[in-house]
Amino acid sequence: MSKLIDLTGKRFGRLTVLRKDTERITNSGSYWICKCDCGKIKSVRSCSLRNGDIVSCGCYRTEKIMKTKEERGLVDNLIGQRFGLLTVIGKDPKRGAQGAVKWICQCDCGNIVSVQGRQLKKKR
Repeated sequence: MSKLIDLTGKRFGRLTVLRKDTERITNSGSYWICKCDCGKIKSVRSCSLRNGDIVSCGCYRTEKIMKTKEERGLVDNLIGQRFGLLTVIGKDPKRGAQGAVKWICQCDCGNIVSVQGRQLKKKR
């Protein structure tokens, strides 16, 4: 049996290793509790961290998919559309959870808010 390499505190892509996962014991290797840059916690196998197979909680892959959809024109342009009391006035450069597109909206009361597209579409 090989000696355990302590990965505590090390970074692998977007993941920072917090501690060894003592609840997940297998014959196929050690697992580590990691915190992703997005805030999610995930248990990851040691070899998957070290060889670069896993670099995030899954958010990186989702962001890449969303970006590709945008580049191909598969994401609706909501500028000028109205959703309840909100009118979309622009696209927010910041992304929402898991890379979701966010829109800058102005409320009839004058307030400016940033809202994910799927939340706006629910309000129709």
